[in-house]
Amino acid sequence: MGAEVVSIHKRRRKKQEPSVDVLAERVRTLSVADSLNVRMGEPHFQERMLEREIDMRSVLEVLRDGRPIGRANQDEYGDWRIKMRRKVAGRRVTVLVAVCLDHVECITTW
Repeated sequence: MGAEVVSIHKRRRKKQEPSVDVLAERVRTLSVADSLNVRMGEPHFQERMLEREIDMRSVLEVLRDGRPIGRANQDEYGDWRIKMRRKVAGRRVTVLVAVCLDHVECITTW
């Protein structure tokens, strides 16, 4: 009799990729509803803001009125990451964000 091997580990399935426009609308909705929904506390993000002379107001403007660029990518935590871009105060600003259930996490900016 052959024994069947059954894995007890669940495989983490990649979620179906939402459209970048749907994710961008979610970013806009969260950032317009309350700026507390936008988290900018990661040291890497703060360092890049200082290094590239990008202020918090510019980041919020990108998230509220910017357009998505490129494709969405799922990170190791299951959140979707997208790039948002907008011209602010005469310069083009891009912000990479992770779209979480109840907030937006800023990852980096340039």
